[in-house]
Parts: sequence; C-alpha cells; structure tokens
Amino acid sequence: MSEDDKLCPKWPTSQIAWQSLISATDHLDLLNDTITHSGVRPTAQFTLARAALFAGARAVWILGPEKSLVRQKHALWVAYEDFRYLRFDREELVNSVLGRNFTPEDKVNFLGEAQALVDEVKGIAKNQLGLKLGSGKGCEKVPSDTEIVDYAARYTDPENAGSAAALNHKWRLNSGYAHGLGWPQLLSPGEVIEDEHGKKFRQVIGDDESLAQGLAGAWLLTQRAFRLYWERSTARDSHRPNGSK
Repeated sequence: MSEDDKLCPKWPTSQIAWQSLISATDHLDLLNDTITHSGVRPTAQFTLARAALFAGARAVWILGPEKSLVRQKHALWVAYEDFRYLRFDREELVNSVLGRNFTPEDKVNFLGEAQALVDEVKGIAKNQLGLKLGSGKGCEKVPSDTEIVDYAARYTDPENAGSAAALNHKWRLNSGYAHGLGWPQLLSPGEVIEDEHGKKFRQVIGDDESLAQGLAGAWLLTQRAFRLYWERSTARDSHRPNGSK
C-alpha cells in the first residue's frame, strides 16, 4: 500500500485502515471481557457489537476495492470526515461558554489548525482525484455508515447466500440498541411479570443468541479486513502500470 499512502501523507490509506482495525479489535476484546465476567446483558453489549461491526466494515470498505485509486478515494473520504468533525468540535468549543478560556490569538490558532487540515484534504481531492468535497452544489457525496456496512456485507457475501442480509440486519439491530430504541427488544426473549398490584410488565432479558450472532458478524468483517490489509501490503496491484504496492 505504499503507493496508496502517497496521496495523503498526513492521513495515509494504511493508517486509516489500521485505525479501523484497532477500533474493531478493541471493541471485540471488551465485548468478550464483559460477556466472560458479567454474562449477557439486555442492551449495553450490543453497542460494543455495533462499534466493532462498523469498524470492521469500514476497513473492508477502504481496502476492498481492487484499484488503488478507489482505495485512496475511500480513505480520503474518511480523512475528510475526521478533519471536518475536528473542525466542527473546535468551532463549538470556542463559541461555547468554554471559549472564555481562550485568548483571541489562541482561538485563531486553535481553529486554524483544524481548518488547514480540512483545506489540505479538499485540495488533494480536487487536484489529484478530481473530487469536490463539501456540502455545496456539485460536491461528492460521502457514503453513510449504513452504505459502508452494506458494501462490506456484500463484499464478504458476493453470492448473496445470506450472510450479507444477516450482517445488515445485525447493523440495524445493534444500532437500535445503541440509540436506546425499543424495537430491538421486541425481537428478544422476555416474559410478562405481574407486581403486587396486578400491574403487568414485560421483562427484557439478555439475548445470548442474538448477541453471539452480532459478535460473529463483527468478527467476520474484522477477520476479512485483516486479510485484506495483509494482501494489499504484500501483493502488487495489477491495476497500476508501474506495478507498485
């Protein structure tokens, strides 16, 4: 991937992919620890499964394309989103009550650092890839998280044998739990209990089968991403005329 990395040296393709792999494995490790030491919980562990699934999916989305230019494009999108959110966070900080802790000069430097990163990525996209990044007319639309997961799911199941549909379902289910919605619990086992006043409640318990499926899906994508990282790091890209890695 050395040729891929030349496009944006400050945020190279290999680093962006590796960042996703670190996130995926860290969340998988924590999920495993909580199950081992605390058992299956009703909702919270699905948030870890969601984070691991998405991180693994994004690594597949970055590394999956055969052409180096497409991998560079996907990585550059992530870099742009990273720096754009960094800029947004800094703008919100200096414009909030916490901004009183900044001197005028500090504010300029604080915001300028983030803006410079955004401008650099946008310049690389425009000058080397012909892409216009941003939210205005004619700007390249950055794929949503759901679109990235769908790409990775279909990549791992090109025959549409069922695992792609299952991965997309787990993404929706885990997201529902992570956002505190109630519909995923309706798919989980539960029992109706009655208190001393005769009032009935539906008690939701941990769904070990669904959580195991979510963990397995996240692991499948992460494992595929690690394999892709190795392949892209060692094999020559036949789509590039110079045969560079």
